[in-house]
Amino acid sequence: MSQLTGRRRRGVSKSWFLLLGTFCSGVVLGILMQRMCSETNPMYMMAPIMPGRTVQSLGEDEQTLLQRVNLLQDQVTIFKAKASAAVALQQQQAKNSSRAIAEVVNDSSLPTYDMLLVVFSGDSEDDAKRRDLMRRIYGRYRGRVVLNRGKKSRKKYKFKLVFVRGRSDAPEDGVLNGDTLLINAPDGYRNIVHKTKGMVSLLKHVNFKYLMKSDDDTFVCVQQVFHRLHNLPEETKKKVYAGVPTHCNMPGHQMVGRVFSDPTHKWYDERYVEHTMGSMECYPPYHQGAGYILSRSLVEFLYKGRDHLLTFINEDVTMGTWLMGVDRSVVSLRDLDGARLWECTCASYRFAHDAAFHKNHQNNAFFHNCKQAWQMLKCAIAMGTC
Repeated sequence: MSQLTGRRRRGVSKSWFLLLGTFCSGVVLGILMQRMCSETNPMYMMAPIMPGRTVQSLGEDEQTLLQRVNLLQDQVTIFKAKASAAVALQQQQAKNSSRAIAEVVNDSSLPTYDMLLVVFSGDSEDDAKRRDLMRRIYGRYRGRVVLNRGKKSRKKYKFKLVFVRGRSDAPEDGVLNGDTLLINAPDGYRNIVHKTKGMVSLLKHVNFKYLMKSDDDTFVCVQQVFHRLHNLPEETKKKVYAGVPTHCNMPGHQMVGRVFSDPTHKWYDERYVEHTMGSMECYPPYHQGAGYILSRSLVEFLYKGRDHLLTFINEDVTMGTWLMGVDRSVVSLRDLDGARLWECTCASYRFAHDAAFHKNHQNNAFFHNCKQAWQMLKCAIAMGTC
């Protein structure tokens, strides 16, 4: 009995020693694993080495590890602060940029007109004489048009004549001197598109609802233009792109609107062909450059993105291409047949002597290809302040 009891005691003692040994091994192994992980993974360094112990009770190695943890936490804090500051700075810069654009686009201190009649002009002596002639012709309107909408209803519109000329030392947004906007654009027919790109900077000089672009051989009936605009639906007015529509497959005009691939052709546009890799047979729909109207919102769109807009040789094609993907309302002032753009109809013998022909064209918004001074004067006599 006593031997059995002794054996049981010795067995219990061995079991306790085994349990104690296993516990101690686990603690040591845990400490070693934590130290190893803390050196390879910063996330483990964030946990205390021995919970409940104070810094003073840590060994030299453990205090070194704790210092490394504190240093890492400080670096993370500094990084977060710098990242937050960078994000805040970027947001402020974006806000300032938007505010700057808004200030340019909506400056209440600028003179305000319902429409700008923009005429592209050159630098020769003949061009100067043509500008003086056009000042006299459009000066008869005294800068305003009154539409009679009945016995008691009259609508007044204000417009301003602006000539666009190129000058090599002009600033980015141009300089408006009286009725002339000087922009940094080369002269010459094949560089007209640079004036088109520059004319949108009129936003910085004048407030307006509409901008009508025309040429110095175009006779514009300002009253007719306002009459057409006045009768448009309000939603259309906000995004109007009006003129003489031009596109492929027009009846009686099979070659109109087509991309010419022959370099010797008069209307060959090398830049457009290269940009489209010769894959386009037709241009996007566009209005003839002799006269087209843009709402303010479209001009704003072009102004904001002008640094990224490509320019092609054909000015009117370029405008149609710019606006191809934009929410715009295309409005026809007259079809290509009725406009008779290459005849200066208002100065023709038939217009003066054929009553039916006169009646059919007297309400045109503009007449084009009036290259001679006498043609412009004859139109002014025949049409008055049309």
